Amino acid sequence: MMATLLFNVVEAVKKAVLPAPGIPDAEAAMMRGDMPRAIAILRRLSDQGNPEAGRMLAVQYAFGDLEFRDPDEALRLFRIAAEAGSAKAMVHIGEMHHVGRGVPEDPAVAIAFYRRAAERGEGLGAFLLGLTLVDGDADAVAADPAEGVVWLRRAAEDGGADATLMLGTLYRDGRGVDRDYQEALLFFRAGAAEANETCEHALGALYDAGLGVEQDSAEAFRWYVRAAAGGDPDAAARVGFCYALGRGVPQDRHVAAFYFEAAAGDDDCAPARAALQVLRGEPGDLDELRGRLSDMPGPPFESARAFIEGVTMASPLGPVTRETGIGYFTKESEEGNLEATFLLAMLYDEGRMVPEDPDVAMRLLRRCAEAGDANAERSIGIMYQHGRGVRADEAEALRWRKRAAEHGSAEAMADLGAMHLYGEDGPIDVEAALDWLSKAADAGSGRGMTILGQQYVLGRIVPQDLPRGLDLLQRAAGLGDARAMGLLGVICADGKGVEQDLASAEIWLIKALRAGADDVEQLLEDVRAERAGCI
Repeated sequence: MMATLLFNVVEAVKKAVLPAPGIPDAEAAMMRGDMPRAIAILRRLSDQGNPEAGRMLAVQYAFGDLEFRDPDEALRLFRIAAEAGSAKAMVHIGEMHHVGRGVPEDPAVAIAFYRRAAERGEGLGAFLLGLTLVDGDADAVAADPAEGVVWLRRAAEDGGADATLMLGTLYRDGRGVDRDYQEALLFFRAGAAEANETCEHALGALYDAGLGVEQDSAEAFRWYVRAAAGGDPDAAARVGFCYALGRGVPQDRHVAAFYFEAAAGDDDCAPARAALQVLRGEPGDLDELRGRLSDMPGPPFESARAFIEGVTMASPLGPVTRETGIGYFTKESEEGNLEATFLLAMLYDEGRMVPEDPDVAMRLLRRCAEAGDANAERSIGIMYQHGRGVRADEAEALRWRKRAAEHGSAEAMADLGAMHLYGEDGPIDVEAALDWLSKAADAGSGRGMTILGQQYVLGRIVPQDLPRGLDLLQRAAGLGDARAMGLLGVICADGKGVEQDLASAEIWLIKALRAGADDVEQLLEDVRAERAGCI
């Protein structure tokens, strides 16, 4: 009796003191991939009369994972939000009509809703209206490129990265407008200033081909590296060809291979896979393979319809879909697929798609390690270091990392270099640190390149060699190392040993932040303030 009374008192206090979950909590749940909780919060808020929560809930019902789909309810909630003045909801109603989601497909009705939203200042409405008008939509919507460009410009002025990219592409290709490379450069530069990797790639391609600018392979290379750092696989392939052929950068086929490997991870980049085989001794012509890359990069969508479907495909997964995926990986793992086993271990270790379980992760990693997987061996070392799935044991952590390094793990080599450099497992040993870091960088470790590059920039444990240090940092950044991007931002901002370049500093810091380097956020704010004349 007393226990029940105490429980009721505690619950009453919680309700009185703790605010009920709101929209920020729903957004946080979505970021974690906890869609059931996000939907539960939004549904409660919507039932209480919150039209924005209803709109957000309707997005999942209309465009989310299949198990959440309820187009009729989505349309009802969108209409309630639109009647409450939500221009975003008007756009969503248009999207449903455009692709026939729960209603008859009708692009003419769609652009009427886009126009209503755009006239109220909604950038996405302006973008979809402009994109549809540029080419028209079959017999339902007549093309009106002039008006389409007007709306795309308005969307770009509202900060729409997709609109900026599309305008650059239209002017470069002469699609719906007179070809104008200067206008194309203007828009691509605007997108690149916001670290948009496709705009950076497009700028590199214009410099490479000498379109609208004087041909400049070195400048093309510079933009390709930035685009590759942003995760553009075709740009990574172009960086690989620059190194392989000595275009804009000293020829280095060893480094080229790292970029081809990064690009070849994307199923669509066949030229990179073929180039990698040529570097390994297979017959082939690198110049000819370079020519197979798409001539000019552009948006991943060609129409409003494709844009909407692309957003749908990027929606968070629901529990059933996640369970299906985990079931597949589990089955593959049980049948001896080591890649699936390693991936499954990482999911259990990080608590992604499954409840976090370091014990299960460790068991799976040991299975991979027994088969000689160097990445699994390194991961076991990390587990021992942090006491996850096993009791923390520095000696075991070191032993497993050494084993992984001996079996070819470039990242394990970088780990050992860092341990010796910073004295993480004993006294500082500069000679051993440099040896392992050099091996790591030579084996393609972005982290190894970054740490080694930083040392050459600083000149503390090695003679200062700024060009070599910057080259290593640039290589690492192009391969996706967030710390390298941040360091390049710091160097450009400080202007020590190089000309100060706040614009480049901002771009590199944006990329570093997007890649997970949260510690650069304050510096990014300071750089933006200085560029705005506030410092």
